[in-house]
Amino acid sequence: MTKHTHFITIVYPQNDFSNEVSITDNIIKNTLELINDNNGTNIQIIRLSNNAFDILFNYVGDIFCLDKIRHYVDCGIGQIKNRNKKIFISDMDSTVIAHETLNDVAEHLGLKEEVAKITEQAMAGTIDFEDSLQQRVKLLSGENAQAFDVVHSNLIINQGVETTLKTLKKYNVKTALVSGGFDITAQLVGKKLGFDYTYANTIEFDNDIITGNLIGDILGQESKQQILLSLCRKHSTTPKNSIAIGDGANDLDMIKCADMGIAYIGKPIVRQNANFQINLTDFTTVLYFMGLNKSDWVV
Repeated sequence: MTKHTHFITIVYPQNDFSNEVSITDNIIKNTLELINDNNGTNIQIIRLSNNAFDILFNYVGDIFCLDKIRHYVDCGIGQIKNRNKKIFISDMDSTVIAHETLNDVAEHLGLKEEVAKITEQAMAGTIDFEDSLQQRVKLLSGENAQAFDVVHSNLIINQGVETTLKTLKKYNVKTALVSGGFDITAQLVGKKLGFDYTYANTIEFDNDIITGNLIGDILGQESKQQILLSLCRKHSTTPKNSIAIGDGANDLDMIKCADMGIAYIGKPIVRQNANFQINLTDFTTVLYFMGLNKSDWVV
């Protein structure tokens, strides 16, 4: 039998459809047309769960665009030879947790409007992330650090994250939480979820007062990619065997560097640069992208 070269993974939000059989048939039909339009051959369909499946096929050429089907399913396309992943690296704010932590701290301090405006511009890539972070931290100067405790007591982990991390551990994938936010939050989240590594910025406090300064170099867009490369070297692998996931412009370098770069409810600039996207389903779609059957998950 001819060995398949490529895969497309399709995941759809099950609860949105009253006639599952009909919609599944339609999704498969449209995806097969897309493969045929790009001269794919030797097509095989593998069911991963009742709302997810792989389509394996042979294909020669660059990765082709899936925009024709993205508006109603989450999907991704890649090469099967690179599907065995060893490194998983994830952004934190609005990816692993349902918050922009700095915005939440600012809201508690009555500074949300000013801080959130800068955050939005930074995540969209219209202003430099490092400069934006310094600007936002300066706005908090002189405020009480207890605002972080309030935010931490109400943290929400995004749906599917815990199952994904447990399952990655089962398959010996090394995991890293890499945040342009603050280590005071990232260490808490990383420990709760069992990440192997946690990286973030350090905000300075003086007797529980926010000084408005950061300690050390800023962990920004380029730093995230460098951490990915460093972890690959540490674990004797390459970016071809890595996954990077995030939502903002400061995640772009690591998403483009990893073989499986995933935009998680990403800003437009991130979606434009990610072959894999999660917009409609939850974080466990990462596991489907890896080719794992739902029965293989750790819940």
